[in-house]
Amino acid sequence: MNRLTLFALILTSAVVYGQQATWDSYDICHLPEDFTAVNQTAQNKLRATGAWQDFRAAHGSWYVEFDQFTSVPRIATGPAISVPGATYEERALNFLNNELSSFEFPIEDLVVMRNHTNDRFNYIDMAQFHDGIEVIGSRVSVRQTLDGRVVMFQLGVYDDVEVNTTPAVSSSAVASSVVAGLPTALDHLHVSSTLGILGVPVDGDYKYHLVYHVDFEAEAINGVPGKFTALVDAHDATLLSRTHRVWDCLHLDADVNAEGTVVDNPLSAGVTRGLPYLRVRVGGVDYFADENGIINIPSVTSPTSADVFMDGSFARIIQGVSGPTPSFSTTLVDGPNTIDVDPFVNETEASAYYNTNIVHDHMKDFYPSFNVLDYPFTVRVDRNDGDCNAFYDGSSINFYSPGGGCPATALFGDVVYHEYGHALNNDLYQFLGDPGGMGNGALNEGYADVWGLSITNNPILGQGFSGGSGTFVRRYDTDPKVYPEDLVGQVHADGEIICGAWWDFRAIRGDINEMTDLWLGTYDAVHDNFDGNEGVLYRDILLEALIVDDDDADLSTGTPRDDDIIAAFAIHGITLLANAVVSSPLTDAAPASPVTIPADLGVDFPAYLGDFNIVWREKGTSTWNTELMTLVSGTDYEAILPAQPEGTILEYYFEVYDIFGERAAVQPSRADDVGDPNLPFFTMVGFARQESEDFDNTFGDWVIDADGDDDATTGIFEIDVPVQTTSGSVTVQPGFDHTTEGVNLNLCAFTGNGSPGGGLGENDVDGGKTSLRSPAFDAAQYDDPVFTYWRWFSNDPPTSANPGNDPVVVEISNDGSSWVTVEHSYTSDASWRRNVVRVSDYVTPSPTTYMRFTASDSLLPGSGLPFDGGSIVELAIDDLYLFGLGEEDTTSGGGGGTGLGGVNVEVAVELFPNPTSGSFNISIEGLQSTDLDMNLINAAGQVVWTNSKRFDGNIIRVPDLGLAAGLYNLQIRSAEGTSVHPVNIR
Repeated sequence: MNRLTLFALILTSAVVYGQQATWDSYDICHLPEDFTAVNQTAQNKLRATGAWQDFRAAHGSWYVEFDQFTSVPRIATGPAISVPGATYEERALNFLNNELSSFEFPIEDLVVMRNHTNDRFNYIDMAQFHDGIEVIGSRVSVRQTLDGRVVMFQLGVYDDVEVNTTPAVSSSAVASSVVAGLPTALDHLHVSSTLGILGVPVDGDYKYHLVYHVDFEAEAINGVPGKFTALVDAHDATLLSRTHRVWDCLHLDADVNAEGTVVDNPLSAGVTRGLPYLRVRVGGVDYFADENGIINIPSVTSPTSADVFMDGSFARIIQGVSGPTPSFSTTLVDGPNTIDVDPFVNETEASAYYNTNIVHDHMKDFYPSFNVLDYPFTVRVDRNDGDCNAFYDGSSINFYSPGGGCPATALFGDVVYHEYGHALNNDLYQFLGDPGGMGNGALNEGYADVWGLSITNNPILGQGFSGGSGTFVRRYDTDPKVYPEDLVGQVHADGEIICGAWWDFRAIRGDINEMTDLWLGTYDAVHDNFDGNEGVLYRDILLEALIVDDDDADLSTGTPRDDDIIAAFAIHGITLLANAVVSSPLTDAAPASPVTIPADLGVDFPAYLGDFNIVWREKGTSTWNTELMTLVSGTDYEAILPAQPEGTILEYYFEVYDIFGERAAVQPSRADDVGDPNLPFFTMVGFARQESEDFDNTFGDWVIDADGDDDATTGIFEIDVPVQTTSGSVTVQPGFDHTTEGVNLNLCAFTGNGSPGGGLGENDVDGGKTSLRSPAFDAAQYDDPVFTYWRWFSNDPPTSANPGNDPVVVEISNDGSSWVTVEHSYTSDASWRRNVVRVSDYVTPSPTTYMRFTASDSLLPGSGLPFDGGSIVELAIDDLYLFGLGEEDTTSGGGGGTGLGGVNVEVAVELFPNPTSGSFNISIEGLQSTDLDMNLINAAGQVVWTNSKRFDGNIIRVPDLGLAAGLYNLQIRSAEGTSVHPVNIR
């Protein structure tokens, strides 16, 4: 064990001490600030994979949430699965090796860390080790019923771990790293000789660091010591994580002034009570009271001197920071005696002592074999180095004297319960098998509150804390905190979300004992996660509550109290139906006939499914209509909307509710946003497609940077086969186009290809804008012309900086010079989505009607945003179609009059070989004209080869022109029309 102790390390930064100074702002999290662990688009794709579908086919309707970086199930539960094996551990290993063999994860790196059994389940927990070093945060868990059937598993594993396991810096070199930015001097530092491996999310993957575990202390702020744990890179001494490990009572700048009805006043007159487990020494022998303060001392036959100490079996009072334990002497006589401590002990000492024993005994009712805290636990009262707070520092709980407008904080029984609750969270989690204790700060704060309210049965913590009847620390009977909008990165506030869910379960059931039993029933699972991952953690706890409540090892059949559990958690935004998957095929309709909208709905827990609605309106109107979807069979639903006249365009989205009326999902996601909605689904009535530009079968005069004012440095539009880029399991740029008809060369327009397997930001849009203009369409020749296009737009991948910072812009023009915006949206949707644009809503249709698509990356120097506001932006465009009322034109091609021979002439053009390494041949059948003009055009719109030829019916050969590899357009013109065909030169 390497030890380094440093004293009086002077830091350059200064601080003004005061009530508002706290340690929370000095925490550093290794997760990116905008880290998103759960992206529903990615989850839907991962649940649709063959491996998971095969698992469900074999084992029934299992709920799952995937790790989007490793693409393996992070947590899953469902109907119980029988697994062979003689022991719990053997069955767990068999399950991982056999039932989960389709998922790639390093089973050989797992080490069993916990084998715990309670009255309901067995828990086998494993950690991942790479070259003998533990991977921090790894956890593989298999949950079994007592008869050995698997009902839940977790795969918190890291794949492809690559890191140099030899430290390059000494343990003494980390001191300056861990204290960087702290406002007080370093008191003590200890670097563990046990190394760890930490995976940090970067550009859709994990970057692994060999790290030192560091514990250190800094001088107090407002009396609260700066005790931290940190992770420091063992190769370059970079500080990766720093967490304050002193749990104080409240966030000093929040909640203290909130108003509410006072149910109980902490400054009310005291009540005489027995002091549990008090120590009395007679004749050199210590005697201890029972839980009621009753002590039996034998052999007292005459007046006998006794020494009384304010300590006992489970609590020891310290006056101030390091003062003595209060004590006094008295005389005992034969027969009944009353030891009155009041003349010798003040009310803060007596109250803190009494309530520490109360919360200790409360815990022992549920965990009688837990003895880690069965010793005289240190309770410091009347500290005068701060005010208006209390804290737990890992080995003691601490309370301040009156000051700053607050009474002595030891007078609040629920504050004592809260602080001791932190000790329970840490030590009890370790006792149950989690070596690090409860690490998530918000969960630790929320559960410390639950310990308190489970005793008081009162939703208000610390009434009168700031010296008035309307003041309190926190309350749970008004204004519920809701995930994700109320998740603010402050542990006390974020903890209110999970504590509030448990209190609302108590409020619904009306029984605090019922809540406490269920809450502590979930405790054995020791769910935990990194700070910043509360959304995932809280959902795991909801799932755990249902597993504990279940009585037949099959959640799909419901549980005895599932309605109340789900309702309570849903109040705080914690739901299971967020995994609902809605798919609806493209549907257009005939006029004067009812409009049928089909949809497929997949949910993991159909027992909790409530209403499934379609919300629809005519495009351009403001009023939405809501209809209930009708179940057809299985997971197939439909809605039959009223018949619509020719020329109507409908837009719609779907809503999924649980059985308690809580909306759990909207599809497309964010289609209901008021300010910047996502694209809805569309249905067109009475329209027929007239012209197409799909880059595969028809390819007109597309122009990149037509106005010459684009300024992006990378991510310039190109037309080719796209190369996929990902952020975790989220596809940022697709590796496939949208076209499904005719020949599919997988061609589309997109903002720059990176190298296969390259980084997330290798060739996204950077430093400005890039634009793409369509060919000219003669929209004037059609009745009520309408454009549709498919686009893929991403500006908020999970690991990017400044998500949502840049828009997609789509414009229309009827002359190629003046433009009208038809779409300007910051709402990302990394999937192929169709938009529908009625030309006359924006411009007068003309023979020269264009569409223009623009993506940008806006830099904001001096904004204080990471990378000056730069972000990851990708846009892809495909299948631009022009529709009009009436019947489809099956002969015309794309914009600019594509399609040799016009409407009535059948012409077949074939290029071969295509793709080609140089030369290629042109075969034309059905052409009546004899004079041809041919132009070969590159992706920038430049003519790189031209030729005029009298067509004699033979094959035309284009020689090897020595052109760079890429996508080109071959334009063939005759008196009968123009045809454009893609040529792929490799």
